[in-house]
Amino acid sequence: MLQASPEDEYFVDEFGRICPLDLGRQAQSQSQDTSSFDEVMERVVTLAMTDAFPDPSYGLGTEELSDLRAKRYLDVVDGFYLATAVNPRLGVWRFTWQGSVFFSMRPNFVFKSLITDLGEAPINVLEVAVRKRLTDYYRHLDALKYALAEGELEAQGLYTVEFWTEFWKVRDLAAPDADGVITAPPAQDRPLKTSERFTLLTIIAALCDYSDIKPKAHGTATHIAKMTQELGAPVSDDSVRRALARIDEAVESRKK
Repeated sequence: MLQASPEDEYFVDEFGRICPLDLGRQAQSQSQDTSSFDEVMERVVTLAMTDAFPDPSYGLGTEELSDLRAKRYLDVVDGFYLATAVNPRLGVWRFTWQGSVFFSMRPNFVFKSLITDLGEAPINVLEVAVRKRLTDYYRHLDALKYALAEGELEAQGLYTVEFWTEFWKVRDLAAPDADGVITAPPAQDRPLKTSERFTLLTIIAALCDYSDIKPKAHGTATHIAKMTQELGAPVSDDSVRRALARIDEAVESRKK
């Protein structure tokens, strides 16, 4: 079963603001006209990120699971939600500014990000923040990437809760407990926090510097991927490349 595309829900105006085509629905946030658009977006980002990325340690509760089961068929974003207890699509808000209604981010940004291994470029501050947080779930992203490449999933496909439960379970990323509640992975399998990831990337940067390896040089990712194969713990070129791309950001964060 295939889902309809949400691309007809919005357009991007000449200032890069995301505008809904359907103005009939009420905005979730109102703003004072004295605030600039950027100031309003800063407040929206704070609230939207809280909705989109709750504390994953609580897992997915009975009520949330019941809501997913009621849908019968789930898309990639809902499947991701089932495994992580994180639903970035909840960050899609409508808000008003100077009498006009805007979206906090594109309604299909999360979907496009998940099916392209974060290849969809963000166009505003909330999308940047969401994309950065999604990198914490690299194992889930890799699972989706390879399943799509192998034809196990269709990008626009809709699948049952049972399908998604098994999809994640065989990859040791999620499993229902005795009550049928999908919880977060065991502690050792939970995604690293950004600070923890940056610490590891800084260590990698130091080792690269000591070994005279240039992280941004052509062929470095392939070379390191080959080294992991020789170690007996293979990591794909793309995964290595994605990690190396964040080294500068990690090192700068440690210098502050």
